[in-house]
Amino acid sequence: MLRSAHLFFYLADEEGNALSLSGNVLDIRENSLLAYGSRMDVGGWQLHLESVDDLEVHYSGFKTPHIHNLSDLVQESLGDQVRKFGRLQLPDAYDNSPNILVFQDSFQNRHSFSIWNWFENLKGRRTSQKPYRYLLDKRIN
Repeated sequence: MLRSAHLFFYLADEEGNALSLSGNVLDIRENSLLAYGSRMDVGGWQLHLESVDDLEVHYSGFKTPHIHNLSDLVQESLGDQVRKFGRLQLPDAYDNSPNILVFQDSFQNRHSFSIWNWFENLKGRRTSQKPYRYLLDKRIN
C-alpha cells in the first residue's frame, strides 16, 4: 500500500503586504529558497527549505485580510484538487499579491523524514556578515 505523509505550514503577513514566491519552489534540490519579501520592521527576509529525503513541495497563495479563515481556504483548495485530479495536494497557484503562502511537503513510502526550514533576516546585511538565521528542524517518525 502506498503511504503518504503531508506536512503543511504557512507564512503570513497580517498587515496585508504581498509575499513573493521563488521561481524554483517546486525543485528544492536546486534552490532552497521558498519565499522572500521585505518589511519596514525587519527589512529583507527569506524563507528556505531543505531535505535529504525525496519530497514534493506544493503551494497556494491567498490574498485575504482575514487570516482566521485560512483553514477554510486551504480545505477548499485541497477539496477542489481531490475532485479534479484525485490527489491531496495544493494546486501550485496563487492569487495576485498574496499575503499568505501555504506550503505542503509530501513524502511517499516513508516512516520518517527530515526537513529543515529557516528564516533569514537580511536587514543591515553586508557581504562580510552572515544573515540572521532561525532554524526550524522537523523530524517526524
